[in-house]
Amino acid sequence: ECETPPDHALIMGPGYLAALYREAQQLRPQQAFVLWVGCGEAAGVVLAALRAGLTHLMIDLPQDRLEPLQQIAAQHGAVLRATTYAL
Repeated sequence: ECETPPDHALIMGPGYLAALYREAQQLRPQQAFVLWVGCGEAAGVVLAALRAGLTHLMIDLPQDRLEPLQQIAAQHGAVLRATTYAL
């Protein structure tokens, strides 16, 4: 498993990170690889990351704001967790 900095998707963009992840998978198809992508505090970045096909996301939000996004992520077959900064 690999984890980006907490706000990396906000800075680099979810599309770029999704393309980077796909490239890593193509270079080493025999190796399992999980990329946890930090979305900062931006719910919109989480939604964009889901549209880009990313499936392991982190966000810095309190639990009451995290749960609805977790439900949306689950509908996309993805996992959304709070960053350690939000706990």
